[in-house]
Amino acid sequence: MRDLHLEPFKAAIAAGCAQMMPYYGQPIGTDWEEVGFGLNKGVVQGLLRDKLGFDGIVCTDWGLITDAEIFSEVHEARAWGLESLAELQRAARVLDAGCDQFGGESRTDLIIELVESGRIPEYRLDASLRRIAREVHPRLVRRPVRRRRPGRRDRRPRRLHRGGR
Repeated sequence: MRDLHLEPFKAAIAAGCAQMMPYYGQPIGTDWEEVGFGLNKGVVQGLLRDKLGFDGIVCTDWGLITDAEIFSEVHEARAWGLESLAELQRAARVLDAGCDQFGGESRTDLIIELVESGRIPEYRLDASLRRIAREVHPRLVRRPVRRRRPGRRDRRPRRLHRGGR
């Protein structure tokens, strides 16, 4: 059943999808940890990045880290399965999961604290920044080039575009 649900994601990745957003949901009764998708390393890093080969931007759904006031009504953070964690711990879990961008959040101080404390290494943020820069300013980030086929030395290698085409 899981493979059936993955078909649209496989097709999107094959078509060159540049960004994905895990939904608010959380896996229940599976081999993944029962925490929200945007906080779930097994889903984002294990499934999306490692198994399916997605190397684009992963942006969390809105409000996983902090509570939000919407039209004078306070909505608690949607950190399903990790509601008891502090905001700093939630931010670390999102980065550990493999997400690149925090949807609807503005707490840059949390990221700074995570890096300055050594909890999140700078190279982890560099990986996210490269993915984002590749989409926002593609000429600033080199993409891999296709290797020349033996006997085809007269042609210059083409730069890869989204989806490897």
